[in-house]
Amino acid sequence: MTDVVKHMKWWGWGREGVGFHHEDKPEFAPFVLNAVGLDLHTATPAVEPNFDELKVPRSKATAAFVKELAAIVGAEHVTKDDMMRVVHTYGKSLRDLVRIRGNMILRAPDVVVYPADEAEVQRIVDAAVAADAVIIPIVLRTRILLPRPPRRLLIGTIRTSMNALLLPPLLLLRLPLP
Repeated sequence: MTDVVKHMKWWGWGREGVGFHHEDKPEFAPFVLNAVGLDLHTATPAVEPNFDELKVPRSKATAAFVKELAAIVGAEHVTKDDMMRVVHTYGKSLRDLVRIRGNMILRAPDVVVYPADEAEVQRIVDAAVAADAVIIPIVLRTRILLPRPPRRLLIGTIRTSMNALLLPPLLLLRLPLP
């Protein structure tokens, strides 16, 4: 399942392998020069960041909780992969991208879960409640963040094939730390 879902770049807008180039947009470079004083013809292009240089907080998801989530949605629909955790850490606002590119990941989902239907979402919520978890909804590509990161485990659930879900398509949970 995690290979089927097409995610945006972890470090910017759009999908991997797709780029934006000003050379085929003759009015764009003069607009940028006028608006912000940057000459795109002489500016040094930013290099793509290296994921291996990121300091991703270690996942705090216990094997038992991951196993419980896997029992709900199937093991192939649960991941603690650092890349997937970073993809779901922030949104795509300028502030979020500066954080990601600046290696300022203060918190990240500890596990990402892909439920197939509303019943699975309910079981995930039930498991979170039983574990005294906080649920942080994420709608579309927008993150609803708390002013201070809670000291709890964070779990993302992503709607993939559900057509009539009444809950937000993405939920993040944090469980109490030991």
